[in-house]
Amino acid sequence: MDALINNVVFRKAALADLDAILKIEQEGFEWDGFSRKQMRYLMKSDSSGFFVGEYDGSVVGYMILLLRKNSHHIRIYSIAVSEAARGKGVGQSFLQLAEKWALEKSKNRLKLEVRTTNTAAINLYKRNQFSSVKVVPGYYHDGGEALIMLKELLFE
Repeated sequence: MDALINNVVFRKAALADLDAILKIEQEGFEWDGFSRKQMRYLMKSDSSGFFVGEYDGSVVGYMILLLRKNSHHIRIYSIAVSEAARGKGVGQSFLQLAEKWALEKSKNRLKLEVRTTNTAAINLYKRNQFSSVKVVPGYYHDGGEALIMLKELLFE
């Protein structure tokens, strides 16, 4: 998997990807993961962008973006990468895809929540010019805190 990022194909998620997505979801989100029903809903929703990264015929990550009417931002609802593909640039590519999708939708901000203890993700977001906005206590099911982060986008 050393040359992984050069060979990952990013595309819209399909219902056929659901089992692989749920496996990645369980690896990354012990308490706050989405159910099969929630994932199916998000895949079909007109107000979301649901993408997967595929390497050698296998899904190695997914990203869910939410689009709200009368809002200036796209919410990065979830990004998850399989344990085997972490640290290989897949998350970085998902962030680039999120920016592109937001600009295509004429939105000038990306917003997300991340667990304050998820330093790897926070560092990735900071490297991508996300700013910390505030900490929300008790945000997660287990009482964990969330860090709200925001990135301003520039139209070219």
